Amino acid sequence: MKWLVLVVPLLSVSAFAGYYHYWSSTQQREMIARKYPGLDQPYGEYRHRDARRDAEDDFARGHPRILTYGLPVPWTREYGEILLRDYGVELKTVAGCVVSAPLVEYVAAYNETIESHLTSVHGPGLFEKAHTEAQALQAERHKR
Repeated sequence: MKWLVLVVPLLSVSAFAGYYHYWSSTQQREMIARKYPGLDQPYGEYRHRDARRDAEDDFARGHPRILTYGLPVPWTREYGEILLRDYGVELKTVAGCVVSAPLVEYVAAYNETIESHLTSVHGPGLFEKAHTEAQALQAERHKR
């Protein structure tokens, strides 16, 4: 019976602290969601899009693109210039470093489709060639 006098208040305080923590974190999430709508679902618009169909449509219209996200490398601008000049491909950044799984999946499927079309038209190794040329061009520009 003596242990009951100690355990019941301890369990009550623990239950209250747990619920308060849950309530507090819920309030913070709601406040952030009101202040920054869509933050909890970054790039969720890509979840229901068909990347392969979008890539096929862009290629058929003559506007193929390579989609990128993340921190750009120093020769990104030159790489985009070479792709556009030599192959008619636009290099488009769709996100920064914060990405969602639907966005990553969309970009991978889109780029895979475009790359297969471009490889069939221009031959294999075009991206490696453009990449090497972009690094050399960036080094040349930076040297000046």
